[in-house]
Amino acid sequence: MQTGRCKLCKQENQQLCDSHYLPKKVYGVTRAPQLTSPHPIALGGADMKQSSDQLRDYVLCRSCEDRINKNGERWVLANIPQDYDAPFPLRTALEALRPAIVTKDVDLYDITGVRAFDIDKLLYFAVSIFWRGAIHDWETADGLRCPPVELCGYEEPIRKFLMGEQQLANDVVVTVDIWYAKKVLQAAVTPQASHLPECQRYWFYVPGIIFSIYLGQGIPSGVRRRNASNNVVCVDAPEVRSIWEVTKSMLESQRVTPKTRLMLNEVAAIRKKAAPAEGRGEAP
Repeated sequence: MQTGRCKLCKQENQQLCDSHYLPKKVYGVTRAPQLTSPHPIALGGADMKQSSDQLRDYVLCRSCEDRINKNGERWVLANIPQDYDAPFPLRTALEALRPAIVTKDVDLYDITGVRAFDIDKLLYFAVSIFWRGAIHDWETADGLRCPPVELCGYEEPIRKFLMGEQQLANDVVVTVDIWYAKKVLQAAVTPQASHLPECQRYWFYVPGIIFSIYLGQGIPSGVRRRNASNNVVCVDAPEVRSIWEVTKSMLESQRVTPKTRLMLNEVAAIRKKAAPAEGRGEAP
């Protein structure tokens, strides 16, 4: 531990923990033990490498680490797939429900009273990750840095929400999209910018769930209908496909080392032998 100012409670002279950007457990569930080298791929700058390094630094005190854990992190991590092709409780729960709203690509579910979902914990977890991306520059020991998150003028109100001092502002909307295909992408993506003409938007991914945050007065009405604060979760097929496209473009835009290229070839060989995904449409 180190002594300093906690960025959440803002108390001085605190014993700061070795805090993680994405939770430590995410690294465990995204490892691939069937590969020769099981470590996740780390992306940053112009480089890509397979690494066991984690995005971590001395940021939060023990009390605030516990607050984030009990208010969302522990529950979310217990309800995502723990391995490739492992059970996914949240998707299973949705399969028993009828969508409240159906469109061509997106289904909206009212999960009020559905015991499998704890929307408060999903919401808190999502906001805590976006906030962490805004208040600290995260990088691995190898110098791979994450893109910044700009919360406009909402950084302090969001901090107060995480402290339990106020509700989220009306101009902050969080959406929760559940992976629709049977084969879940067992990976994680730190917050990325994907702005709309009307407002700011960032998203991140942990196995089985896409979280997005929209900021500003111009948030479209269609997005507001998907607000998780209203006990709504979604199944968004185009959003799932976009994760595959973003992951592919990230890989294609990086300088791939020979060692990593061997790993990618190994993954391709395993995928070729695997059965196709099932469910609503097929992920690419």
